[in-house]
Amino acid sequence: MNDLDEDLTKVERRMLRELLAFRATLTAEPVADRTRHSRSRPQRPKAAAWSYRGKLRLHLPRAETISVPLVLLALLAIVLVSLLSGSSTRALAATPKPLTYHSPGPGAPSGRQELLNLAAVAARQPKLSAHHPLYAYTKTRGWYLDSRIDGKLVTSTVVPTTTESWAAPNGSGRMRTTLDKPGSAPTVIDDFNPGGNDPLLRLTTDKTALARELAQGHPRSDGPVERFVALTDLASRQPIPGSVEAVILRQLAITPGLVYRGTVTDRAGRSGVAVSIDSAYSGGPERYTWIFSPRTGALLDEEERLIGSAGKLNVRRGSVISYTIYLASGWVASTSDAV
Repeated sequence: MNDLDEDLTKVERRMLRELLAFRATLTAEPVADRTRHSRSRPQRPKAAAWSYRGKLRLHLPRAETISVPLVLLALLAIVLVSLLSGSSTRALAATPKPLTYHSPGPGAPSGRQELLNLAAVAARQPKLSAHHPLYAYTKTRGWYLDSRIDGKLVTSTVVPTTTESWAAPNGSGRMRTTLDKPGSAPTVIDDFNPGGNDPLLRLTTDKTALARELAQGHPRSDGPVERFVALTDLASRQPIPGSVEAVILRQLAITPGLVYRGTVTDRAGRSGVAVSIDSAYSGGPERYTWIFSPRTGALLDEEERLIGSAGKLNVRRGSVISYTIYLASGWVASTSDAV
C-alpha cells in the first residue's frame, strides 16, 4: 500500500467513526414521562424523561473497502431521511428565555457555604402572624414543558400556569389554577374544598422531627435533587417560617454536588442568589437551580434546564423546560383572601 492509499484509509476510518456517532444521535429517543410523585406537589405537566432504547447496531464492511465518496453519500442520505421523516413534522417549542446568572469571582462561597449564609439570614426573620380560622395561602407562577409523543410526532408547548392555594390544616380548602395555553383563552380551574388533600405539615425547628416530616413522599434514596423537591413542594403548599427555613437550609447545605451560581434577577424582578445541581434525576441530564432571597433566605424560584441532548423533545439544547416563581405566601382568614 502506497502513502496515498494509507492516508485515504485513515480518513475513511475517521469518517466512519463520525458517521456512527452522528447516526446514534438520530436514533436516540426518549420514552415515558417522569413517574415520581410527591405527597403535596401540585399536579402539573411534566417534561418527558429520556432513556435510550438499546445500542445502535450497524453492519458495515471493513473500512478499507469503502471509499470516501461512498461514506459522504451515505451520510447525506441519513440526513435527508431524518429531515423528511422527523423534523418536518414538528417546530421547536418557544421555551422561556434563560435567566442571566452573574458568576461569582475568586473567593466566592461554595454552594454549601451560601446555603449556610442564607440559613443565618432566615433565622433572624420575624415570626409569621396568623389569624383564625387559618388558611395557608400560596401563589406560584410557572412554565412547564408539556410534551406528547404520538408515534413519530412530538408536540411540545410551554404552558404558563398560575396557581393559588388556600389550605386548612386538615387539607381542605380551595385551589385556583389558570392555564394560558398558546392560541386559546385562559383556562381557569377553581376547586373548592378539594377532597383527598394531605394535611399541612407540622413545621418545627426540631431538625429530626422536621426531617421526618419532609421525608414523607420524598425518600432520600431518590437522590440529592429530591431533598430540594421536598422544599419546593412545601413552599407551594404553605408558608414557611424563617426559623424553619433556616433548619431546612442547614440540612440542604450538606447535599453533595452543590454549586453556587452567583446573583440573578428573577422573572418577577427580584434579586436573588442561586445554587444548583447537575443531575439525571428526571431521566436526562439537567441543571436544577434554586434561587433564594439574600434578604430573607426564602425560596424565590426553581428552574430546570437541559444540559445534554434534547432527544426527541422539540426544544433546543440548553432550553429551560420547567420554571416556578414563588410569588406570595401567608396565613389568611378565608378562601377569598390573599396576601
